[in-house]
Amino acid sequence: MAGVRQILSTWMKAGAIVAALLVPAHMAAAQDKAPSALGEIQTRGTVRVGWAPWYPYAFKDPQTNKISGLTVDLIQDMAQWLKVDVQWVEDSWGTMIAGLQANKFDMLMPMAVTLPRAQAATFSDSFMKVNLGVMVRKEDAEKYKTWADLDQPDTTIAVALGSNTALYAKRVFQKAKVMEAKGEPEAVTSTLTRKSQAWASTYDAFKTSAPGREQLHLVAGPPFAFSPVALVVRQGDFIFRDWVDHFLMEEKTSGALLRIVQKYGLDEGAVMN
Repeated sequence: MAGVRQILSTWMKAGAIVAALLVPAHMAAAQDKAPSALGEIQTRGTVRVGWAPWYPYAFKDPQTNKISGLTVDLIQDMAQWLKVDVQWVEDSWGTMIAGLQANKFDMLMPMAVTLPRAQAATFSDSFMKVNLGVMVRKEDAEKYKTWADLDQPDTTIAVALGSNTALYAKRVFQKAKVMEAKGEPEAVTSTLTRKSQAWASTYDAFKTSAPGREQLHLVAGPPFAFSPVALVVRQGDFIFRDWVDHFLMEEKTSGALLRIVQKYGLDEGAVMN
């Protein structure tokens, strides 16, 4: 009887080992069958990239009306590795992630990583960072020595709808009202027309030629926040995400990313290690 129990025990242990080996194999097989944009891109021969104006990452050249910027150079490098063409699909900051979920794009331009966005999409490794600050009308420059001086109940700060600036501004400015405008130009206009006392955005965006931008003054002092920047793929597309991570590492180690950053007037400190 003891011999039978020993045999049964041996069989049960063997069965457990086999089951343990089969479960990962089954999961791996299921993962292999999951659709990835990487395969779709290579089959189609085109990568569809969603973008919205954000200087110097993506903007339209006023002379040619063609999209230009850091994103263009970076994605063109990516397309060369994939041996595909690039299709640029313009959208807005408030709807880009929804468009990605709806398969309107294969990926999005570099975007600041935030927790709400990470719930709806999958980000690559962060490879850059952006500082956030505020600008006020030049005649009001003496009123605000640092961004903290703007955090008053009677102050309104304009930001672009759906931007990472909007998210951080609402967390940092506890007393002031944060007003979301349709886009950066509208946020600038609201400040110039005194609907708001300040425009909050990235330091890079302050270099744009938005109408009336030259009438504004950059508030001194440290940035009120900074955020990491990464490329964006559909939620759960880890196959494409992993490939993008390897691509970004190649861009860093080869010096290509630094050359692109310097081309568009960004400090090399903007590149994350």
